[in-house]
Order: sequence, then C-alpha cells, then structure tokens
Amino acid sequence: MKRKLALVLMLALFPLIAIFGCNEEPATYFVSVSTNSISEGRVNQINETPYAEGTTLTLTATSNQKSDGTSTNFITWLFQDETIIENGEQYSIKNETKVFGEEERIVSSVLTFKVNKNTQGHYTAIFEDGKMNYIKFDSLFLTTDTENPPTIDDGSKIPFKVASFEILQSNDLKLAFSTYDTNVKDNVLLTPEKVSEVLKLDTRTSQKLRINARIDNTTRTFDAEILFRADEYVDNNPSSSYTRNVQYDNATQTYLVTFDFSIGSENLRLGINFKNLGANSTLEA
Repeated sequence: MKRKLALVLMLALFPLIAIFGCNEEPATYFVSVSTNSISEGRVNQINETPYAEGTTLTLTATSNQKSDGTSTNFITWLFQDETIIENGEQYSIKNETKVFGEEERIVSSVLTFKVNKNTQGHYTAIFEDGKMNYIKFDSLFLTTDTENPPTIDDGSKIPFKVASFEILQSNDLKLAFSTYDTNVKDNVLLTPEKVSEVLKLDTRTSQKLRINARIDNTTRTFDAEILFRADEYVDNNPSSSYTRNVQYDNATQTYLVTFDFSIGSENLRLGINFKNLGANSTLEA
C-alpha cells in the first residue's frame, strides 16, 4: 500500500516538475574593466566576484584633467582587447563632451549592459595616448609605383584593377576588414568606413597577419608574423613568393606593412596601414 501511494504521488508531481523545473542556481559570469593609460583616464571599480546572468552593469570612464585646465580625450570602449563596442541593442553608451578652445573632447563615457555569456569578459576604456598599445587597420593600397607614397583619392585617377581583399589578424586570424570586386586605383588609399577589430600590441608577442587577395583573376595569400613595436619592428616570416617590409611612422603613429610580388610580368606592391587607436593624428597629417 505504501509503495502504491508513493508511486501515485510521484506520478502526480511529475507534471509539475516538468513544467516548473528544478530550482537551479542562476548562471554567473566574470566581468572586469581597466584603462589603457592611468595617466590619461580612470574607470570605476567593480566587484571581482561573478555576476548573476541578467545583472545590469554600468562602467564609467572619466578623463583626467590636464595642468592647462583641459582634459584628456576618451576614444572608445574595447571588449576583450580586440573589438570596439558600439551603441546598440546589447550595449548602451552615453558620452559627455566639453569644448576646450575649438576642440570638443569626450570627458566621460558610461557603458551599460546586461551580464550574460556574450558580454562576460574584460572591458578597456581607451583614452588618447601616444603609446602604441592598440592598433587598428586604417587603409590599404595597391600600386605599380614603389618609389612614391600613396595618395588620398582626389578623383583624378581611374581604376586599374578589380580586386578583393580579406584582412585577418591576431592568433585566431579574426576577420578585420573585407572588400570584394572593388575598383582599385593605382597608388591611391582605400579607406574603410568602419573597422571594429583591434590588435593589442605586446613587445614580447608576435602578431599574425594574413591577407587573402584576388587581383583581377589571380588569387594570392600573404602571411606575416610581426612583432610590432613603436619606433622599431621585427619581421619573422620571410617568403620566397613575395618580399615584405614593415615601417613605423612616428609623425602619423602608423605602421605600414608592404608586400612586393609579381603577377605575370607586372610588379605590384600591396600596402596595409595600421594606426594607433589612441591617437588623433591621421595619415593625411
């Protein structure tokens, strides 16, 4: 009788368990935050303990005041030291700006989001900084002219190649930029509208770089493993099918990686520019 009663109770409770489930503990995730330069700006401290899924977090970055009464300039938020965060459904970003003379600067930025498996990880507040801690793909060019630097597109040249490019970077070769069947002008910079992927530089660790290119009807792949350093460079991966060089320009705070190669009887150069994320200088400067 007791066994029969226990069986009846189990059968009665089973639908309730199936509907409501067990009282499981909510998932928890770690989140941390830092700044690229403590001399340029600061961030609010948050708990080091894991946060329950769905917790709303607010991170605040504040520029430091300079001796001349101005403030340093906030640039952007990074996720996992490699992706620029944009204001949207997943993240809310509210910036406060001030005008100093004729220049408007971001003096504080508030980042708000809900903690989940996609937002767990490390966040970095990037302030304007002359150090090459983070670099971002800035532009590329293809040319038959290896003697003169590339120019900004002023409309005076006509396309000389139809080309597709994929730029992959970091150890996991994440796609940073792509363009397909683009009309390319000889020795004219091709500048993307938006690039979200960033390379964090470490003077002890080489960075992988791969460019998949299709130029007219010829497909080529260019690989490099480069130890980026401000004011110097090391290039670790020579190839017999192309020659490669890396140059650093202190005036524009830009790295230029070039690949010289041939297609048939035509000699070409492919150039890739990487710019300091924390600098306001441009290639046009």
